[in-house]
Formats: sequence, structure tokens, C-alpha cells
Amino acid sequence: WVTISQSYDVRELLRDIYKQVTGVKYNGDKKSDIADMLRKCLIGKRYLIVLDDVWEVKAWDELRLCFPIGRQGSRIMLTTRLEHVAMEVEHCTNPYSPRFLTREASWKLLVKKAFQKETCPPEFENVGVQIAEYCKGLPLTIVLIGGILAKKERNVSEWCEVANNLKSHLGAVESESNLALQLSYRYLPDHLRHCLLTMGVFREDEKIGASKLMLLWMAEGLVQCSDERGLEAVAEAYLTDIISSSLLMISKTAFDGKVKYLQIHDVVRDFVLNKTKEEKFMQVIGTNNQYQPSYDEEHRVCIHLDHKLRRDLQRFNNEVDRFLTSGSKKGTSFGQELKSFFVTNNVDDFLAYRDFWNSEANFHGTVSKEYLSRSYHFSSVGDFRLLRVLDFRNCIPGDYTNIEDILQSLVYLRYLGMCFEKFFFEWVSHMCDLETLLVDTERIVEATPHIWKMTKLKHVDLLTLLPREIFAVSEEGPSKMENLRAFKGMCLLREDIELIERFPNLQKLLLMIADNDIDEASSLVLKLDVLTQLQSLVVGSMCNITNYYFPSSLKELILRKVNIPASATSTIAWLPNLQRLIYEGCKFEQDEWDVRDMEFPVLRILKFQGVHLREWHVSESSSFPKLESLVLRSVELLEKIPDSFADIGTLTTIKVFYCDDNVKASALEIKEEVETTSGCDNLKNMFISLCYVTLIIVVKKIGNKENMKRKRKRKK
Repeated sequence: WVTISQSYDVRELLRDIYKQVTGVKYNGDKKSDIADMLRKCLIGKRYLIVLDDVWEVKAWDELRLCFPIGRQGSRIMLTTRLEHVAMEVEHCTNPYSPRFLTREASWKLLVKKAFQKETCPPEFENVGVQIAEYCKGLPLTIVLIGGILAKKERNVSEWCEVANNLKSHLGAVESESNLALQLSYRYLPDHLRHCLLTMGVFREDEKIGASKLMLLWMAEGLVQCSDERGLEAVAEAYLTDIISSSLLMISKTAFDGKVKYLQIHDVVRDFVLNKTKEEKFMQVIGTNNQYQPSYDEEHRVCIHLDHKLRRDLQRFNNEVDRFLTSGSKKGTSFGQELKSFFVTNNVDDFLAYRDFWNSEANFHGTVSKEYLSRSYHFSSVGDFRLLRVLDFRNCIPGDYTNIEDILQSLVYLRYLGMCFEKFFFEWVSHMCDLETLLVDTERIVEATPHIWKMTKLKHVDLLTLLPREIFAVSEEGPSKMENLRAFKGMCLLREDIELIERFPNLQKLLLMIADNDIDEASSLVLKLDVLTQLQSLVVGSMCNITNYYFPSSLKELILRKVNIPASATSTIAWLPNLQRLIYEGCKFEQDEWDVRDMEFPVLRILKFQGVHLREWHVSESSSFPKLESLVLRSVELLEKIPDSFADIGTLTTIKVFYCDDNVKASALEIKEEVETTSGCDNLKNMFISLCYVTLIIVVKKIGNKENMKRKRKRKK
């Protein structure tokens, strides 16, 4: 299932489809290669592919050759809001136009949105049915109105007010969906309206990280905290309120049930873009030039770039020039009063187009990444001295010779997202108010003692692609960074590992441990139990870790390319809050994982990927009483999945990729055992590729665990 949208990248669409079909991420550059691989994977298969929100026939023409004639029952479904696209696309059946919802279906959907899992009280039915009728069978309108009602107090007069508002606008020129949006927006408190309007900085159909969104709200000063709750908790409450109003959609949740990614409906996004202009909240320069700059009172600017690279570079330069020359009502230039500046695109849109660099259709002669970087009028950003938010993270990485001078004048920044060839903390150490630092770079970031001056930092995210240098920190500066909550991309030398104590309130940490002695790996006892607030931890190491100490607060643990001694297994097994455990590229002692005398009390997700594991021993009484999902990928030495997994009453999913046939057989045996004990066939999805074996089993238990055990013993 992929969404096409008005602006699309064929290569990225093919990558997405390929990953969904095979479960493997393809990192190649050439569109023709991935198209051919996808076509070969689908030959002879029975498949369903949905191309959602198609705006032009060209998109279908560019993709259709990748979809071969499959087994009987294979289908490709396109959705579009444009009738001429539906008629022009080559198809075997007539286009289907969804009907409006019936009166009964409308009422049922409204009740679901307004009351969630509760039953609708009888006194609300009359006015509720009227409201449903006013929505004229439009699902989006019903969902939006349901979101309004869900936030209202439970009394009939409040519902009557909504009904009267809807009735008074019947027959108006604006659409019912837009009317519902107007009402939803009107009923939002002021602070939530401003939070909603920031959604204009995201591209159409973009998956929006909930964490990034809340960090942006906090940097903008939109989150107000007047009680004992921290800003993060208040921001989460804001997000929950907007979602419950049906103005944002949850795209993906994390293992602990928290929102991980969001999306905004196209209709809602268009409404937001119009509101940002109407209320002079933000200036949005779109890819289709539908939003013309006015440069008046807005203190926020967002430029959305698309795939027409040369035009985009010129547009960027032109807009920055306008910022510097356009006067405001105060007599100063618009740029001098700018508070937030965003430029959005996907890095891969530029960097991965190898064939584009040498295309004379776009430029005369060879185009280098350095040329593109310097084509940006970035040096002028230093004149926007009042900036609090600067986000260039999705643009081309630049090797700017004067970057330190440019950033030196930006002393009020709270949120900085950038993409660099290289980056040094000393460039931003003067930003005393900086709370969020997001850096994409092709080299590992070199931290200097300047990092300890940045005491207000809350969130650091470093994407390092080619680690060439060591992230070494000095002990100079303040003793601790009390405000830091998340640090993704920290790399410490083995002898500096005790510096971790200077981040006492970390909740999320991605840590790489390096060693200066490249000839022989040194031993290390990893003590992280001092981080008593830590909930999510990713650890990789060049050292031989002989034992681990983790805080009891840990909910998620990912170990990458480390040795797992038997003593470590015991430590991990008794973590009282651990819900998600992943081993990636790890080597178990003697290729054995023995958890017969151990219990992972609340573990829900267990995943092995590319690990050295041959034998796996589990107690008959089950070491995983709450396990829901087991994933095995490229565990080539493993002989079988333990039989006792059939006794885990909570287990719903087993996924097997690139494993031995015996592992596949043991998974099927577990499935058959579950069917025998539960009395039903619960296999939902099974996929076997021609080039490798992949097995996905979704099971659902009926009956309690003890009954299943008794049935199993009788069978034996």
C-alpha cells in the first residue's frame, strides 16, 4: 500500500513497495534495478497492491510494468479523486465510485467517533441522528464532527449547539468537509490552533515523527506549563487532544502504545495552509506556487522544494533575497524579524539521483554536490538574527566554508536541524537557549568541550553515515547536563564510558562504544544502571563487553554487534519493565541462548537479526509469559524454535525471514499445535519467496493457557 500524491518519486515508491513485499530494505540507487527486482519477486505470486491518491495517469504508466501477471486472484487497486484519471487509466473493470454513507451508517460512525467504546445514551439519539444527516453521508465530515462531540461535555445542549451550527450553514457555497473543518477549528482552544497550524511545514502525505512535532511546538513557545508536569508531558497532552479531534491521524504507534508517526489528511492540510495565510501565522511557499509570498506580519516561513532541482535552487535564492529586502511595518527588513525558517525536501531526492548529476537537460556539464550546496544562498541566513527555529535538515548537505560565522550571529535558536558534510559542536556552543539539535552528516560528529556549555539541550539526534573519527568528550565545563532527555548517536571511547554519568536524566540513548586499540578488542563491563530514567537504549560496541548493568526503568533494549555472555542474559531477563528486546548481529556465548531458569516478565516483542545462535533453550513453563511477537531474520545457524512457544497464550505473530528450513518447519508445528489446542485455523498470512524462505504466522489463542497445556499433554 503506497500513497502517490501530487508530488512523488518513482524510485522511493518502488523502494516502499519492495520493502512491503519482501520485508527487506533496498538501498540501491538505480530505478531500473529495483523495478526489475520487484517484478521478479512478484512473478508467480498472488498479490494485492494499492496505489492510493493517484493524481495523474503518468504515475500509473511509470509503475505498471513492475507488476507482472500474477497468480489468479492478483489485483492492483488505484484510488483517485479525479474522474478523468480513473477513466484514462488502462483497466479491466469499470471505475467504482464509492457511495455516500446511508443514514444508519452515518449515525453508527458518528457514535463510534463521539463515544469511542462507550454506548450512546438514549437522550442523545434524536439530536445525534440530525447531526449525522447534516453531514450528508461524507465520512470525513462525520469523523471531524465526531471529534468535536468527543471533546464536548456530555449534555444534550452542547450537541444541539453543534447541530444548529451545522444547520445554519446548510446550502452554503463551501463544502461540507470544509464546514466541518471550520467548526473543528473554532472549537479548538487557542493554544491547540497554533499547534495545528505548524503542520503546514510538513509535506503532503509525509509521515510526521510525533517526537519531532512536539519538539517543534516547544521551541516555538506554543507549549505552556503551569503545573508540576514537564513541557514534554504537556506537549503529549496537546497532541492527544488534536488527535481526538480527528484533525490528525495516527500512522504508527510504538511498542509501548505511544504515538510514533502521524499523518494529516490532504483536505485538512489544505485547510491548514489557507489558515496560516489568513491568520498570518506562517508564510508557506508551496511547490505549485499556489501560496504567493506577501511578507507582512508573519514571523515564520516555510519553503517546500520539489524535484525540479534547478528551479528550486533559484526559487530559494530569490525568496531569501526578498526576506532581506522586503520591509516590515516596523521599517526593518522582513528577514530581520523572522523567528522560524524551514526548507523541506527529502535528502534522497537529490543525493541518490546519480543519473541526474550528469544530465545536460538540467545543467550544462557535470553537476557536483558541492556546486549544489553552494548554490544555496545560505550565507544570508546569518542575517536572520532573531531566529528561534531553523530547519534545513531535509536539504542538500553543504560544506560551507563560512558556516561558523553564519551560525555565530544566531544566538536565540532553540531548535536547529541541519545537513552538513561535517559538523563541530563549537559552531553552536554559543547558543545558550538551544534545546533541540538535529544533524545529518556524512562523518561522525566530533564533540569538543564546548558541548558542556549547552546546558539547556534536551534532544540531540546525530545521523552518522561514515564514521571516521571518534566522538570524544572532555571533562571540562559544568558537571552534568541535567536537561538532556534524548541523545541519539553518542559515541564514547571505552576509557570515557564513565562520562555517561553526566547525563543523569536521559530517557533515550543510542550509544556506540569505540576503542583506540584496533589490534585487540579490550574488555569492558558496561554499567548503565546509573541512568535511572532511561527507557529506550540502543548499544553497539567495538569492545568485548563481559557483563552489563541496566537500569530497572528500561522498556526497550536493542543490542547491536556485541557479545552476549551467559551472565548478560540473566541480567536482561529480570528487567521488570522490559517490553521490547532486539539482538542485531550479536554473538551468543557458545552459540547458545539458555533461558530455562529465567523469565522475561513483561516482554512483548522479541527479535533476532543476523545473530550467531544455534541452540535456544526455553523452560517448559515458558520464559515469556506476555510475549506477543517473535521475529527471526537471517538467523542461519538456528536449528528450531522451542516447542513451548505453543503454550504462550499471548503470542499472536511469528515472522521468519532468511532462516533454515527447520526453523520454518518448527514455526509451522507451533501453528498446528495452537490450532489443535484452540480448535480453529488462525493462519492469516504466509509468504514463501522463490529465492529465500519467509514465513509470517499470525495466531490467536482461544482458551486459557492451562487448558491448552492439558490438551497438549493429552495429544502427546
